[in-house]
Amino acid sequence: MKDLLVEYEGVSRQTVNFDKSLVYFSSNVDDRTKARIGDILGVRISSNPEKYLDLPTIVGRKRKEAFVGFKERIMKHIDGAFNIALLAKQAWRLLMKPDCLLARVVKSKYYQSTDFMNAQLGSYPSYTWRSIWSARRADVVNSLFGSDQARRVLSMPLSRFTQEDEFLWQGDNTEEYLVRSGYKWLVSNTGDGTECANTSQNNELRVFYNRIWNLKLANKIKITFWRIANNFLPTLSNLVPPRVATSSWCPVCSDAEETVKHLFCDCAVITQVLNALLVPFAPSNNTNNWKLWLVKEFVNSSLDKCKLWMVVFWAVWFNRNSAYHEGVNQQAYGIVAFVKTYMQELDCLDSVLQEVQRPPCSIWKPPEGFKVKANLDVSFNHLTYKAVAGVLIRNGDGLIMAAGAFSSFQWKIPSRME
Repeated sequence: MKDLLVEYEGVSRQTVNFDKSLVYFSSNVDDRTKARIGDILGVRISSNPEKYLDLPTIVGRKRKEAFVGFKERIMKHIDGAFNIALLAKQAWRLLMKPDCLLARVVKSKYYQSTDFMNAQLGSYPSYTWRSIWSARRADVVNSLFGSDQARRVLSMPLSRFTQEDEFLWQGDNTEEYLVRSGYKWLVSNTGDGTECANTSQNNELRVFYNRIWNLKLANKIKITFWRIANNFLPTLSNLVPPRVATSSWCPVCSDAEETVKHLFCDCAVITQVLNALLVPFAPSNNTNNWKLWLVKEFVNSSLDKCKLWMVVFWAVWFNRNSAYHEGVNQQAYGIVAFVKTYMQELDCLDSVLQEVQRPPCSIWKPPEGFKVKANLDVSFNHLTYKAVAGVLIRNGDGLIMAAGAFSSFQWKIPSRME
């Protein structure tokens, strides 16, 4: 078997990673034989089949049971904000087009004597109806207001005019529901597709995201910071569960588990860098959730401080990658020097861009009365000694009456040709 693996490496030019390989034996193989085979191949020995990328390495006969957990996790991920937005699109279709085939079929089966907003789930519902029904906001008043406020709203007298109600989408100014606007509404109101606790938290998230994307920084810094805020970075704490990494110890300070909160808030290096730059975090922020903690810091700080924080986070993540992949761990003063230099370059770039102004564009004005206006321009090529002139004649309505272009080798100076 070892010879076969060596021959495979030579033919395919791919090397087998024996550090990540293991041998699984049945219960019929004795321990001595297991140890001998493991020593020859240089791989680990396992009595129980492990998982790779959270998938079973050995399926066996019980294929359905082997992938039950994986299927449940996939379904949980699918049931996210985008899925809700897609289902809400179908619910909107049932509301706005009650005569379509889908609406008539669903109504005949699930809510014959009522409308869609008051329909019940029913017995033995199909997966499609159960999904659409779940995306619907059944009790709008009670979901928007507390019990006392809902009671007062429901006690208000309605208009005596029997005008039929209309459904309007309030996610944007089009008043028409789209999957894009529904998903945007979910994310802007929750940040990650989950329901927020209160309106003030929604406003803080909106300010937070506006500050991230509107600051004058490189897109790579904005994207990196967005990934940090949402814990989308490959930190070791995120890599250990799928067995991509074996240890979750912080490669920068080696004092704690590497999470986004530790690396960008609690780590000794980030603390030293922020103190040296005079932009430490507020000690009064006791929010436990990492994202909400970062949101509160941003909302309660100036734009300049937020901008500096984003650059610092980007530099710290770059240093972390150097320490983990290359073994080069820069000290805090090195990161501080890099951040200061980078910020100075940004300031110089802003000043240069402010000085560079576009030349004022002259606006063509029509002639008065029944007159026409001729606009003429000449260009001269110093290499070929050729002059080209163009003329455009327009009336008071801006209509072109005549146009032409002329070239000449006779004139050496543009003004003389004009």
